Amino acid sequence: MTINNITETDLGPQESQVKIVGMEFIAGPNGNDEISQALGYEVMHLPDNKTYRTRVGHMAHRQPDYCADVVFCLNELKLRGVVPFVLPTEKAKRAKKFEPGFVALFEIDDELHMTEPQATEAAAAACVLWFVANSSKF
Repeated sequence: MTINNITETDLGPQESQVKIVGMEFIAGPNGNDEISQALGYEVMHLPDNKTYRTRVGHMAHRQPDYCADVVFCLNELKLRGVVPFVLPTEKAKRAKKFEPGFVALFEIDDELHMTEPQATEAAAAACVLWFVANSSKF
């Protein structure tokens, strides 16, 4: 019996494709509204600047601040079977200008996705929740 040594060149090119998502997502009150609506809630803004969400026939509850609560977003994503990795961005060697931020890397149906850079970890997690909530797969 002969065992052949297999090298990386024998396997051919091994490239991972990463899909960048969240270009349209803007963290903050509008992002929170979009996430709630994508999750099936109606959003109500009251004169006292408080925001509530409700489903038809149910009581209204305070809308979560998805863009400021990374733990809440991660729990919501876990319920949907998505576990993102939130990572800090790094300055490219040739970049003249650099704004620190965070991206989230996650997998759906064997496809690797990455969010656009966001200002905070919570905003990166909220971007994933926004994408997942708007996806027809969930």
